[in-house]
Amino acid sequence: MDRYILPVLSVQMMPEVTAIRFYAQLLDALGSSLENIQKTDQRNAVTFNIIGTCGVRLLTLNELHNLLRGPPARQRESLGLTRHLGNGLRIPILGADMNALENCIYDVLTIAAVADDPELVSLAMELGNRPDLITSVYDGTALIAAAHLGHHEVVRRLIAGGAPLDHVNNLGWTALMEAVVLGNGETDYQATVSALADAGADLTIPDRDGVTPLQHAKARGYSEIVRIIRAAEG
Repeated sequence: MDRYILPVLSVQMMPEVTAIRFYAQLLDALGSSLENIQKTDQRNAVTFNIIGTCGVRLLTLNELHNLLRGPPARQRESLGLTRHLGNGLRIPILGADMNALENCIYDVLTIAAVADDPELVSLAMELGNRPDLITSVYDGTALIAAAHLGHHEVVRRLIAGGAPLDHVNNLGWTALMEAVVLGNGETDYQATVSALADAGADLTIPDRDGVTPLQHAKARGYSEIVRIIRAAEG
């Protein structure tokens, strides 16, 4: 029986991954190095050339959670490197559990939503991070976290990615309710409420006391949010 040999490159990712360390680890696994190569474009070219020359057809990244540590800017850089590598070499990359929860609480998407980082939000979803994951100690979602903080562009991207509009967390609040109750009624929260209303969020889901988002907005004097909700109700 004929056998097909598939060249696989397996790399153990170390903590606190940076672009330089990322490429260095890849080449170290192939017995090469980036010593004395400082420019990013040169590192990219050398790495792509060596991996391509070796005929690698599959890349596995072990301990990939190390790529997802650190602040959102570093996470975005790490995920961008992974995507760039896979697209450039046109090979599959295994090992990325984009739906893993940091400390069993937060995924990349929720962290990016809280940090108000729309680009990281889009990138995380592109790489497989599901927007319907239940996260945080409040059993919420990335959408609820973004709405709570008035991060309206993140809210729009999560909605476009299929985030559940009417999930109720363990406080008894939806994303819309959080935008009203925990917001200040100003521009960012108006845009957040508008995005949720335009997407078809249920405007009538009350809190545990039976109070609706519209009633809360009226009580707080958020006239523009009251107008947005009423207009959406028709």
